[in-house]
Amino acid sequence: MKIFKSIVLSIFLLSTFSCNKKEHIITEQKNEDIVNSENNRFIPNDSINTLLKNALQKGDTLSYNKAYHYFAIYHYKKEFLYYSMTMANKYQYGKAYFDTHYFLRFLNHENGLETNTNLIDYYLLRAYEVGNKDAKEVVNEKYLNKGLKVPTSESVLEK
Repeated sequence: MKIFKSIVLSIFLLSTFSCNKKEHIITEQKNEDIVNSENNRFIPNDSINTLLKNALQKGDTLSYNKAYHYFAIYHYKKEFLYYSMTMANKYQYGKAYFDTHYFLRFLNHENGLETNTNLIDYYLLRAYEVGNKDAKEVVNEKYLNKGLKVPTSESVLEK
């Protein structure tokens, strides 16, 4: 009988302690700043927002590259497409043209599509035309090494 009372008392104390601990964890989670949490990769924190704002409003390529690095690390290519397109079209930034080409190509591949190839080629060729080194490598492989003439970016949109 004494053993039975000890077991019941132990179970009661363990369940009480366990419930208090869960309540403490839930309270801590509610008080946590969700937007700026290191574990929250879905919502960019203030420093990322500042980088994106500087890139888009001022044409700050250093801010663009830092923001790109953040999005690339966490595999948010689709989410960065808007920023790369804006930076490319507004500031004629070669890396942004190339990034846009890459993201569009990635999305086509991810979705099993062969659409928008003219638009994808346009961004590659614009990056090449403004002297982006990554674009030069791809254009060499795609055109020059095969003895093909490199089209202009404008000509691929006319197709």
